[in-house]
Formats: sequence, C-alpha cells, structure tokens
Amino acid sequence: MATSATTAAPVFDRETLLAAARERTGLSDFGDTWFFEPMDQYIAAANAEGKLTEAGFGGQTESILKGLASRLRMVEDIKQHPEILDEPVEVAAIILGLPRTGSTIFHRLLASAPGMTAIRWYEAQNYAPLPGDEPG
Repeated sequence: MATSATTAAPVFDRETLLAAARERTGLSDFGDTWFFEPMDQYIAAANAEGKLTEAGFGGQTESILKGLASRLRMVEDIKQHPEILDEPVEVAAIILGLPRTGSTIFHRLLASAPGMTAIRWYEAQNYAPLPGDEPG
C-alpha cells in the first residue's frame, strides 16, 4: 500500500499488490502478464475515483490479493500438472444474475440433473486447489 503525497490517503500500486500476493503464497510466477494492462486501468480508476474509506480500501486490497494469489496457485498447478490443459471442458450453460433474482436456485436446479456437474462457489473463487486440498 502506498499513500498519495497530497492527501495521505492510501492508493493502490500494482507492484505492491503483486509483491503481497507473492509473499502470501510463496510463489512468484504469474504466467502470462496480459492482465497487467486491465489491472493498471482498474488501479488508476480506483485511485482517481474510488473515494474509499480505510475499511473499503482494505476490503478492495484483500479482494485483489485473493485474485492474484489464486492466479499464482493456478499457474503453479498447471506447471505441476500440464495435463490439465488437455482436459475437455464442456459448458452446458453459464448462469448470470443479479442478487435476489433466482439465479442461485436455477443453478442448483440445473446442477441436480443427472450427469451434470456444477461449479461450487469456492471453486469459482479459487482457480486452483488451495495448499493441502485433496481431490474428491
């Protein structure tokens, strides 16, 4: 976390966030860095327009770090198990919805159909297994 010279308010900084994610996971390879440009755009907008409270800044920082840490684990998982990239992925549906519109119950209904496998909430939040996770 850096601070602005004029306001002393905390500001987001890409290198600080990347370093924190590396420290959190003990991993360093983010793989293809295509996401740096959109991340920089997000950071610039958040710093210029965010007007976050200290708690809001902390929450956003944690959200960004979770995504970066998940990416680090995903890249490491693919290095350890390159056969992952050969797995067929068949998508029957993608469900998007605003809160309180029935999207969760619709997701659960479709997931209950024989032969269907649905993504779990924690799987959507973590692209690769967490340390110590066992398949199954």
